[in-house]
Amino acid sequence: MLKPVLSLVLILCTTLVGNYFSLKLSSRRETVESLLQGVTRLKTQICFGGIDIFTAVSECFGADIIRNLPHDGESISEYWSRQVDLIPISSGLNKDDRKIIKDFGQNLGVTDIEGQINNCELYLRLFEDMLNNSKELEKTRSRLYRILGFSCGAVVTLVVL
Repeated sequence: MLKPVLSLVLILCTTLVGNYFSLKLSSRRETVESLLQGVTRLKTQICFGGIDIFTAVSECFGADIIRNLPHDGESISEYWSRQVDLIPISSGLNKDDRKIIKDFGQNLGVTDIEGQINNCELYLRLFEDMLNNSKELEKTRSRLYRILGFSCGAVVTLVVL
């Protein structure tokens, strides 16, 4: 009686692990989509808003990236870098993603309006590539993770029985 229950629990747990990895891929895609929308809004704010960069960033990215108000005397690049470090692991972003996002913030508020617009356009293309990559990974690996999770649990169960 105990073996079938433990086998079922094992299969359930490994299936949940597979689903967890599948959800991380979805979270990464959603985070990058949100970031892409934020950069698009920021570009518009820089062109037409006429507001300071801190206000523009907080309005365009909202709770996705901005969680705290800037410290006194902190530059926008330091502020951005600090906020990127606070993005939770559950967002699915890897180290390369975080580095690209931090690099985007290094050029905020440094140049004139045209330079910042060019920076936004450059990173829009990079974020679009990142989005396409995340969609492709989600498409190819999401189902694989779910199937592997279930299959590993089933194989271990068969070996134990």
